[in-house]
Amino acid sequence: MPVSAEDGRVLAGPERESAVFEAGLKRKYDLWLEEIFSLLPEDVQRKFWESLDDWLLYLEILIQQTGFQKKKVRQITEKAKIFAEDIENIEDLQKLPLHQLNVLANQEISELKLFSLLQGAVQCSGNRLMLGLDLPAMTVLNVRAVQTVAAAYGFDVRKPFETVAALKVFHCATVPKRFQKQYWEELKAFAEKQEEIDVRKPITGLPWMNHLLVQLFKGFVVHMLRKKRYNGWPLLSMAIGGWANFRVTKDVTDLAKRFYQYRLSRGNE
Repeated sequence: MPVSAEDGRVLAGPERESAVFEAGLKRKYDLWLEEIFSLLPEDVQRKFWESLDDWLLYLEILIQQTGFQKKKVRQITEKAKIFAEDIENIEDLQKLPLHQLNVLANQEISELKLFSLLQGAVQCSGNRLMLGLDLPAMTVLNVRAVQTVAAAYGFDVRKPFETVAALKVFHCATVPKRFQKQYWEELKAFAEKQEEIDVRKPITGLPWMNHLLVQLFKGFVVHMLRKKRYNGWPLLSMAIGGWANFRVTKDVTDLAKRFYQYRLSRGNE
């Protein structure tokens, strides 16, 4: 029997109410977080975010200089020669059509997601030291993931502008979904203008604190479940750690892929 428009609205009522309720909870949470931070002096808040930005920037540059990442860039360049033998450096990849670059990027993304899954499972296997290193290790992996996707699309993150762009991609991908539209538009505007980089302009901010809190909560849950073992293995905590880290890397690589595809499409117009 066909459903009338009025009946459809009635049936959809509980879903709308649930969505409104969820949005209200998120808004209250955001206000609570703002209120907590507002208790700190403005100078302390500013120094905190500046220190976090500096740490991420140093991490980005450090990863670029590692032999592992340099080797990865060389491997991507060598793979690209399958499509065009005249590829000599990473920026030459931009000569290739987008569908070929997608092939290179998808190969790297599959490896990154698998590695993230394994890393999360191992870090959350019950060892307190390993669990304590999970957040730094995951941050390194996902900052490196953006660099790898950028390389697969022919962007050299060793250049100052691309270094900051990669950090902005990482930041945009790891804030809550309700903030991503705003940061995505800012990211596109940043890529369009390619103005001189203002090192005083912050990259992270209060919305990114949600990412840190979620990771800390994950660590708490894993810690509480570490004694639930099956045949001597904390399988539940390992599954939670692996799945959570996989999801973060999937979000990061999905947005990185979208961003660098956008960059190439704008450059070809």
